[in-house]
Amino acid sequence: MQEFLRNPKFIFTLPPDNSGVKGEALPGAMPDGGEAFKITAKGQTDAVFRVNGFTKGKFIVVPIYFDEPHAFETIMRFYENYESPSEIHTKVSYGVMPGYTHYITLDLKILDLNILFLPRVLGSLKIMATKEPTRPEALDAFVFTIPPSATDYTFYLGTPFLTDNPPTQPIPDKPYVDPIGQWKHKEWKGKTRNEDEMIANYKKWLSEAEEPGKGYQSGGFFTTAVLDGMHYLIDPDGKPFFSVGVDCIHPGSSGPITGLESMLEELAPRNEVFAPAWVSTFKHKWGKSEHYDFTTANTIKAFGDSWFESWLKLTAHRLKKWGFNTVANWSDKKLLRTSGLPYVTETPFPDTTKKIFRDFPDVFSAEYQESAKKCAEYLADFKDDKNLIGYFLRNEPNFAFGDYNIALLMLRSGEDSCCMQEFIKDMSKKYDNDIARFNQGWETSYTSFSDLAMPWDWDKTPTAEASAHLNDFNKKLFSRYIEVPALACRAVDPNHLNLGLRWAWVANDNFFAGSEYIDVFSINCYKEAPDPELMKELSQKSGGKPVMIGEFHTGALDVGLPTNGICSVSTQKERGYHYSYYVESCAAMPEMVGAHYFQYNDQALLGRSDGENCNVGMVDVCGKPYMDMIEQIIETNARIMDIRTGKIKPTSRRPDIALNEGFCS
Repeated sequence: MQEFLRNPKFIFTLPPDNSGVKGEALPGAMPDGGEAFKITAKGQTDAVFRVNGFTKGKFIVVPIYFDEPHAFETIMRFYENYESPSEIHTKVSYGVMPGYTHYITLDLKILDLNILFLPRVLGSLKIMATKEPTRPEALDAFVFTIPPSATDYTFYLGTPFLTDNPPTQPIPDKPYVDPIGQWKHKEWKGKTRNEDEMIANYKKWLSEAEEPGKGYQSGGFFTTAVLDGMHYLIDPDGKPFFSVGVDCIHPGSSGPITGLESMLEELAPRNEVFAPAWVSTFKHKWGKSEHYDFTTANTIKAFGDSWFESWLKLTAHRLKKWGFNTVANWSDKKLLRTSGLPYVTETPFPDTTKKIFRDFPDVFSAEYQESAKKCAEYLADFKDDKNLIGYFLRNEPNFAFGDYNIALLMLRSGEDSCCMQEFIKDMSKKYDNDIARFNQGWETSYTSFSDLAMPWDWDKTPTAEASAHLNDFNKKLFSRYIEVPALACRAVDPNHLNLGLRWAWVANDNFFAGSEYIDVFSINCYKEAPDPELMKELSQKSGGKPVMIGEFHTGALDVGLPTNGICSVSTQKERGYHYSYYVESCAAMPEMVGAHYFQYNDQALLGRSDGENCNVGMVDVCGKPYMDMIEQIIETNARIMDIRTGKIKPTSRRPDIALNEGFCS
């Protein structure tokens, strides 16, 4: 199969604008003895393979090897018209760890983009498919990209090949991970030396922890208001409140280990004591694997049978000492009820068997309505809790990772659904059941409106009239998507705020459809700081709603993880400066009512379920806080309300932003 990539129709070139890239072909240079192209560079490298469609093989495989002090995001782009100004391409980001050979393996059927986050291949990190759908048989170029790095790197690129049978991924037989979950072969400031030191640290921290309070016991519930031109949350005592919190506060952060056992030096025994560290084997959207949690195991080693109660007390103490006033999304349910802090939660989101595109459900079906009612029952346990600020409906819908014309994709699929029948009904009504008028405006030749359920020609571009109607229906889809679960939640819990959907970003104005059913417009924003004009626009287009940041973070490579984060800086101290600049900027924006940091724990060294392994935690795998960062957090959290009321100005000290290393986005 490898010969396929050397025939005249498949030509490997390094474009002339790859400044500073040095490359040479080396037979036998791969650790497994295969031929490689050795690439030495600092900036981006693009290896371009011109093709004449992928008509053989179900998988494309790219052998690579590198041994750098961080992970890499490799990128594969598949083009239907590579040299055209209106090129169409699919982008696949594929994260890989250093120090061992990878057979980057991709199933070509995913080029239709119906799946955003792809199942991990053994030994890989995160895999993500974005941009535009393409067809394997219509491709004319395949481009393999190594993004720029902060330092010089050496990368070995083997010969890509197509195959019906993906190769077995070789896994190193040397341990990567020490017995307490740290990167075994890297040193850094603050690294815990051994288990005894880790246990001593935990016991010292707990001895200093105070008992948590009970929070709000009387008064009303959280509401919103505008005071002196500034949006606020209003707490049960009637006082203005700006929410600063931390997401994903749990005893640990697990990751799959099945097939990776040789990379783990030592695991806790499989017994009743350490059972919480062993997550049962289960099947999920990233495959079937047993999970293990080093942080939970470490806490058990320190506190024995009382480990969970000790963790609850220590964690609540830390949050309050660090100045946080909110336990943010996806946090431990017991912590929500015992920390004494206000908190937010997220409801399950309704689903249907049939999908329109990615995870967008068949929102006009009875199944969607019934599912929404069942999901809303989650709130029954929370409806009378004064400490609950409100609930998010969901987080970062996959269909919203891009500006996709969902109505057109529905037509292209040709699959019947309640949404399709609703569209046919709408078109029949708009055109007074006159199919001839419809055909004239859409430049089609249907014999009846029911013909719209037939697959739309992939290459056919909608007319201006058709595009307008498709956009109207997209808006209707989005509104229905939010209306049904929002009303179901309100019926169960009329007391608390609906905090919206935590969009990854707003790709078009249809995302604001249904805003009348929410109380706060929420978005995740991984930048140096939110754009004030964008926050103003989000509030205006959502009908004057306040805005909340559901997630932001930063990471660095100066400690024990190989990936920094979506927004990255140079050191732990700079992570603190990033927090200060970000949160204080938010506090000065009239539309904002809160910003929540993602997340409490660092991610697992070999990756969580989807492969992320970033230094984004406030504590490391041994429970040790990053105090260089925490010191700045404490200072900022104490300043929030004075910034909000205009008594003091937000900091102007910007963080030292660094390149992302290894994060796939």
